[in-house]
Amino acid sequence: MVYTDVAFRHDRGVDAEKIIRGLAEGQHGVVGRRQLRHLGIAHAELRPLFRRGSLEYRSDEVVRLVGAPVTELQRAMAAVLDAPPGAALSHTSAAAMWGLPGYDLDRGDLHVTIPRQGVTQRRRLTIVHYHKDLPLDELVIRNGVPVTSPTMLIFHLAGMLHPARTERTFDHALVRRLTSVPRVAGLTKRIGARGRNGTRIARELSARNEGYSPPESSFESRVQWCADQAGVDVERQVALGDNKFVGRVDFKLLGLAGVIEAQSVLYHSAPLDLAHDTERTGGLLAAGFSVLTVWDHQAFHHADVVIREIARFRDDVLRGAPPFHRDCPDH
Repeated sequence: MVYTDVAFRHDRGVDAEKIIRGLAEGQHGVVGRRQLRHLGIAHAELRPLFRRGSLEYRSDEVVRLVGAPVTELQRAMAAVLDAPPGAALSHTSAAAMWGLPGYDLDRGDLHVTIPRQGVTQRRRLTIVHYHKDLPLDELVIRNGVPVTSPTMLIFHLAGMLHPARTERTFDHALVRRLTSVPRVAGLTKRIGARGRNGTRIARELSARNEGYSPPESSFESRVQWCADQAGVDVERQVALGDNKFVGRVDFKLLGLAGVIEAQSVLYHSAPLDLAHDTERTGGLLAAGFSVLTVWDHQAFHHADVVIREIARFRDDVLRGAPPFHRDCPDH
């Protein structure tokens, strides 16, 4: 990997601290002890830096440049450096690195994978997985940190998480065009083996029609399920307006002037997005449609509330209430 491929060794006449700072600047403020040994910097040269407070240990294998901003990318880089050579961020940590919803680098265990034979082990800063047949072309550098590709992380998640969560993550990756059904199918054919964790689920995902398109909003299928549970018939992705186009909505109550909008915090929390949504809702109300807004965290974490509110929304529209807008509550 690029971050360990150091082409020069430490000249005893050059300040070791200067070299360490230069290396740390490109690695989010952390350096691997293995890198320093490769550079020829002896441990004795580090002691004065620790005494002065210029460096501090993150683990036996990782030192941090004191004063460098503490960020999630620093934590990710430290996890890679803490592992044996050749490691790349993987599994849920790779999902976070690629910005997929539901994952982050700030909390919980970090995971890395090494392309060789071995048994999963726990290091101080990371959980190390070994993958004997891991294709090197599925390892990339993102934000300066080695990480598995979006296609590879789907395969890894399939062997680690509940199938439903893996499928949702796959849909997120497809929406963002980070991977595709053919790419997952190709990787599964290359490395999938009977009995290997993730192979069965990855095969099921890759068996989808090549033209499969996930819901534009990753949780539309969840809202659809909530509506079904509420006994409310809805149409999905409906263009409203006969003579004048009003807009395309996520869900319309069948035979009624009621609309359910499925909103993601990821895409609808910025001021400009909120202003646009307010204008859009105003247009729907002016056209005679009532609107219920359901947020992604509600659909996944408060489904009982969403089911109840969809039923109540349908009943209010049936009673002939004037056009109104309602946000689904969290409780």
